[in-house]
Amino acid sequence: MLHSAVQSLIPATKLEAVEKALQTAFQTTHMEDITLLTGGLSTALVYKITVSGRPYVLRLAMQTDAFRDPARYFTCINIAAGAGITPAVHYSSVEDALSITDFIDAVPLRGNFASADELLATLAGVVRSLHATPLFPKLIHYLDGIDMLIAQFHSLHILPES
Repeated sequence: MLHSAVQSLIPATKLEAVEKALQTAFQTTHMEDITLLTGGLSTALVYKITVSGRPYVLRLAMQTDAFRDPARYFTCINIAAGAGITPAVHYSSVEDALSITDFIDAVPLRGNFASADELLATLAGVVRSLHATPLFPKLIHYLDGIDMLIAQFHSLHILPES
């Protein structure tokens, strides 16, 4: 069972799924640390967790729809991870809308390369690797997506009806 500090950060509706994911991925439900990561535009809850001394990212999708489709998202991250261009995926569940991936420390991109030419060559290799992967599943039709966004905006009642 997850300890109370973890339980206070993770929504009750996701606790059982998180325990299952940890047990499946790491054969434990014990986390040494958990920190909510903020700053992105996703509606998902994203955490940096530490298990057995290693940092990982725990992502909990809280809303699912045609834009936030866990099946599409997990297919994409598994394709990219398989090509070695994104962090390794340790666990993903469409049913639970949850994933655990490696955590990558933020470092200035330029600081890892001796020259701009070396950086450019590396980035070209990443693009080449991405182009060699299977196609990502299609997202919903653009105009249908715009209609969804407008409907979601209207539902917030930020502006008067007039």
